[in-house]
Amino acid sequence: MKLKMKVTYIVSNINKAFAFEWIAEELNKDKFSLSFILLNPGPSSLENELKRLNIKVNRIKFNGKKNLPLSFFKIFFILIKDRPDVIHAHLFDACLAGLPAAFFARIKKRIYTRHNAVYHLEEHPGMVKYDRMINFFSTQIIAISDNVRNVLIERENVNPAKIKLIPHGFKMEEFENISIARIEDLRDKYQSRGRYPVIGVISRYIGWKG
Repeated sequence: MKLKMKVTYIVSNINKAFAFEWIAEELNKDKFSLSFILLNPGPSSLENELKRLNIKVNRIKFNGKKNLPLSFFKIFFILIKDRPDVIHAHLFDACLAGLPAAFFARIKKRIYTRHNAVYHLEEHPGMVKYDRMINFFSTQIIAISDNVRNVLIERENVNPAKIKLIPHGFKMEEFENISIARIEDLRDKYQSRGRYPVIGVISRYIGWKG
């Protein structure tokens, strides 16, 4: 019997994200054994949903950059114990702690998804050295758009062979046949009644998304 491939996601500072829930729901459980390492200050909606789906979760208490050194060691020891075949890191702090930890734990396949293009290059140039370090410790980088791919190649000198273009996906049925009750709930949640125009943005509701 062929053994399942063990895949560990390392994700930082996420409370709720449908994409990871969809992965947990849809990934072929006959072929893959999935687990998560979450860097968060406490329990999260994502953690609760993963546990509901019987996905193994290790939460590392994370309250900011001061916790990065300890997070590195905690991730390292989790990876030494679990020995995943693949790690896949998302978001800056998870990449900064998780990819070097995976490298020193001798995890051969180390992937990260690059979600931003020029955020550090233009807003925080002193942080670009850390982006380059993350690029170095990864064996493959997933770019979510042509723009991100071009930035990695042209401005951060990443080998094009290391980059895979995979745009974000959506469950399109979530956008079809929307009930009036769901619309009214959103109006109440964001206090938009009687306010026009209403502009929607498909992103997490955090400041650096604009």
